[in-house]
Amino acid sequence: MPVDSSLPSAAARVRAPLASLAIAAAAFAGVALLVPAATRGDGGGDAAHAGAGAAAPALDPARVPFEAQAPDFCGEACLSMALRYWGVETDQYRVHALTGVAPELGRGAWTAEMNAATRRLWGPSYPSPWFELTGKEGEVETRFRQLASSVASGTPCMVCCRYDERKEASEHFRLVTRIDPATGELTYQEPAEADGAGRRMTKERFVGLWPVRGSNGPLLILFPFPAPPAAARAAIPRLPDLAGRVVQAVRRVRARVPADFHLGVEGPFVIASDQSPEEFRSSRQHTIQWAYTHLQAQFFPGGLRHPIEVYLLNGKASYEGHVEEWFHERPHTKYGYYSPAHQALFMNIATGGGTLVHEMVHPLMAEQFPGVPSWFNEGLASLFEQCGEENGKMVGLLNWRYSGLMEAIRTGQFKALERLMRTDSQTFYANDQGDNYGIARYLCQYLQSRGKIQEYYQHFHAHSGEDPTGIASLRAVLGGDSMEKIQADWLAWLKTLKR
Repeated sequence: MPVDSSLPSAAARVRAPLASLAIAAAAFAGVALLVPAATRGDGGGDAAHAGAGAAAPALDPARVPFEAQAPDFCGEACLSMALRYWGVETDQYRVHALTGVAPELGRGAWTAEMNAATRRLWGPSYPSPWFELTGKEGEVETRFRQLASSVASGTPCMVCCRYDERKEASEHFRLVTRIDPATGELTYQEPAEADGAGRRMTKERFVGLWPVRGSNGPLLILFPFPAPPAAARAAIPRLPDLAGRVVQAVRRVRARVPADFHLGVEGPFVIASDQSPEEFRSSRQHTIQWAYTHLQAQFFPGGLRHPIEVYLLNGKASYEGHVEEWFHERPHTKYGYYSPAHQALFMNIATGGGTLVHEMVHPLMAEQFPGVPSWFNEGLASLFEQCGEENGKMVGLLNWRYSGLMEAIRTGQFKALERLMRTDSQTFYANDQGDNYGIARYLCQYLQSRGKIQEYYQHFHAHSGEDPTGIASLRAVLGGDSMEKIQADWLAWLKTLKR
């Protein structure tokens, strides 16, 4: 059976070529044409399908790498296997970046989008993969001979056909690596199954499955994958793989949440919510998109390289009930939290968006500054619990932690800055949690007030190997002052703040 039984219907995977190409072209998100517009593919029209072009050694199926598809990525996996056969370092997620499929659609590429991807690799003269059937005798046999000729000349070929003989069977891409010249038996890579390398199928069965339904009647689909041009070969390994991984996260989230939940994508964040449409739009654009843009620009260049699921749950009952139902755990805070195990943010969004921005910092810090001590991880995150924008930058503002911190200082419960910065994670989280958060948060705001918070992050990040606590970096960015002098200045600054 296929990896994912919810693959698009037969008509959906093929679609009308021209309409789908227009959609794909609009969604390329900056992935440039990888070969010059003037570059031709290996021949044109039927000649390319017949294997014309530079001579290649006979195709040995055992030399074609196997890659099991992620759900709905059969086309991407086939093209990836072919490119890897030609010595190109890639995978199906990087191939997906060529297709132009918008991540929020939560699906793999259809035929038109795979065609757009191949033209980006082999040039605009790459031949059309569609062959409409007119009912003339022998036309399927003619195309089969072209397929066999291409494979015999050393070119792996992708075909789209029905998965099996069932009436409701979805359409599916497979990579053909050999056709027996005597019997016509096909050897192919079956990406939908973990042990799908070197599968075989009789010619008779394949010919029965090959015709698929197009907008104007039955047609055959055939993609030859000759050796890619040098420009494409060099560019493919540098393609981003995030969009393809976001697609898979969209599919997971969509399968998990109720049908009436809103679902959206902002960069690496796949967001599901039971808020009202207006509230959901505001959370996406004015909190997640806005904060992520600033966090990248100010602290985390390049952002996240993997998707994060975000569940914005509207109230205590929804928050606690859905987290327990979906992930079998009870929230340990009434506001929200980041779960590294699930790569997800769980938010009681009814309590406000401050915790959401706080928690967004944690996956960024985990990826870009994995050795960060807890005091700075929580301090920087807490800085933006209450935030705004000044001179084009996100800034932390005075918040509720201030009064608790000042009370701790007044009653003598305050811990010295240096002592806090030397605490390990267990001590930070276990003892006087609120005071520790308050000290860390307002030390970061103090650095912000001096125009030093970004410089401090960069210096600490660069020198964390020899300065695991951040104390030396703090002294360096503040002009070499002693920790006693820094603490005295910090305490004096605190007293100037107004609630």
